Amino acid sequence: MHKIILSLAVLNVSATTAYAQQEKLEAVEIVGQNASTQIQQKMNASQPLLGSLADNLENLPGINSLSTGALAGKPVLRADTGLRLPLLSNGRISEYQAEGTRHNPNVEPLLMEQAEIIRGPKGLKYSSQSVKSAINLQSLAIEYDLPQSYTGKVTLGADSNNQTILGAQLNASGKGLGIVAAAIKRQGDNFHSPNDKTAVNPQKGQPKNNLPLFSGEIPHTNFVSESALLGIGYQADDWQVSLKHSLWHTQQNFLGVKPTNQGFEPVVAAGQNLRNTETQLDADIFINNWLIKAELSRLRNQREAMHKQPYEKLNQFKNDEKYLNLVVLRNDYKISAEHPEWNGWQGEIGLSRFNKQQELVSGHLSPSANETGKALYLIEHKKFKQLELELGVRYDSKTTHAPLSAENEHFWDENNVYNSSNNKRTFSDWTGAIGLAFPLNQQWKLTTNLGKSVRTPSIFELYAAGAHGGVQAFQVGNPNLKAETSINTELAIHWSSDKATSRLAVYSNQIDNYIGLENDTATNVWCNHEGECIANKNQSHSFRRMINTQTNATIQGAEWNGEWRVSSHWQVGGDAEWVIGQDIGRKQDLALMPAPKVGLFTKYQTNSLFGLQNPFVKLTSKYRFAKKSAGTHEPFSQFDKMPFGTASTNDYWLWNLQSGGYIKFNKTKVNINFQIENLFNTGYRDFLDTYKGYALGQGRNVKLLVKAEF
Repeated sequence: MHKIILSLAVLNVSATTAYAQQEKLEAVEIVGQNASTQIQQKMNASQPLLGSLADNLENLPGINSLSTGALAGKPVLRADTGLRLPLLSNGRISEYQAEGTRHNPNVEPLLMEQAEIIRGPKGLKYSSQSVKSAINLQSLAIEYDLPQSYTGKVTLGADSNNQTILGAQLNASGKGLGIVAAAIKRQGDNFHSPNDKTAVNPQKGQPKNNLPLFSGEIPHTNFVSESALLGIGYQADDWQVSLKHSLWHTQQNFLGVKPTNQGFEPVVAAGQNLRNTETQLDADIFINNWLIKAELSRLRNQREAMHKQPYEKLNQFKNDEKYLNLVVLRNDYKISAEHPEWNGWQGEIGLSRFNKQQELVSGHLSPSANETGKALYLIEHKKFKQLELELGVRYDSKTTHAPLSAENEHFWDENNVYNSSNNKRTFSDWTGAIGLAFPLNQQWKLTTNLGKSVRTPSIFELYAAGAHGGVQAFQVGNPNLKAETSINTELAIHWSSDKATSRLAVYSNQIDNYIGLENDTATNVWCNHEGECIANKNQSHSFRRMINTQTNATIQGAEWNGEWRVSSHWQVGGDAEWVIGQDIGRKQDLALMPAPKVGLFTKYQTNSLFGLQNPFVKLTSKYRFAKKSAGTHEPFSQFDKMPFGTASTNDYWLWNLQSGGYIKFNKTKVNINFQIENLFNTGYRDFLDTYKGYALGQGRNVKLLVKAEF
């Protein structure tokens, strides 16, 4: 088939350097067709995918997890997360209402085939933000040429920290037709931290105490999650078409803290009922050596939540005015063309449109509004004698409109967030990037990226005015926000030999009009659920006010990873990261910057042992440096002054042990993976753990994952 031949040709032109990523990840850095850095992660059959999406990406260079319990974990890539980090689903923008620190991506890792970290010119295919960084999640592939008519997998998993997992997958093919179907269910009870001393009967006004408020079993941290994927496609010699539909449904609770006359007690910060469905249609056709690609997609995302009520009781409160029900519908349309080689240049041109409708069914957080946008991009690549060059340019225009309607009265009349002068905003701008790769010799290579990215403010950032139960805050938008503009530079040096690889990258992002959701520290403002605010907190005004601000900022960092194959059975490796974010306008640190880290691993693998094939044992360690809260503007900073918990964290060192292999029974292959996280049951707080204010991180966790392939 022409398409397959072209894909192989591209890979043959590319120079590839592989390096291992701690068993969870198999990463490949690709240059050539993508002179910009592209890191691909392949989901291994033995990979223990029991954690959140961020948990499973965290060992890739530059990625951290903004976590809340066992299920919710948002990837943080080079200090960007949430609205600032595009999360792509098969190349489409994935809307998951990412406004809050605890809004986990609506993704099931076991339904993912591959994850790509994208930056540089290639990012221009997806959005004006993706020049800086993006994560592209590719769902389970449709197979067209299976050696037999069908294959399948059954997955069983459990861990000692109260999570179970059950899943199944089926692939079938024949006469050009391919089908993939999969379903996964996760369920988790309250997780456990190490048993440690706790603050005894803390009272408001008492001196600062760093002890946690809860230890052992952490209440209100349970969840249940169900996901499914169905895909069907047909492949001929010169064309291919596929249709995929996925659904994700999660119910979860978040732990909060309520002051009482006797001290403090645990409460459900917000029970949530989350739904996400995606339908994606793709068609590829070859016409005179041009590859024409068409993409259509529809996404529906729904968030239902109720402050101080568990998800188990949400149905009882659907008629309550405080019940939040927010629905997002998004349609994307894209057509692009890859042209044949012309004077050594290969590239792609594309045109895309989208429309997004946000409906506030009930409650008060973000208004009913709509967004429409269009974009045009061009990416070109050429390989000279040694130098590889990639160039890209993109133009975007987006309009956001929040009507002055009766259903939005809470926002434009009662809270005066916006009016007729600023309820409709249009943003237009150019973005571009250049990527270079230059081999110095057979072992050394330099790569660099220079680009401009643009991020327009979201509906939430412009027009929000409501209580956000998950973080116990009343959050307010700013309708006069400008678009963020960032100049991004990166330089990386790569070294490889037959037995070792190493990569060191340094980067700097200079950001104008950086948007941040911060505690309103000027007047110590507290609000009730309706938005009535006073200067000091009392029982009826218990939501800290948070506002969207803008400043100029810089984010700079360095990351290293390497591996050495000591012998045919033994390998060692490590990684390190440092990042700092500065608010240039106000001369202070940016909020939610990850603490520096260093990781090491050693792995021993042999061919067989007592019937187990490719058995391995792996020991990993991670050291996190201490980090102070950026200041009172940072989320959760209040815990640096409370009689329990903390916002600033101490250093800690965690150890993990992993082993596994597979057994063959006729045509059935059973993969077994056993892992002990936090091997020594260390009590610690991670700086990006949103529970650090009142609980320690998860304690020792014994995981077992079994996958039977047939």
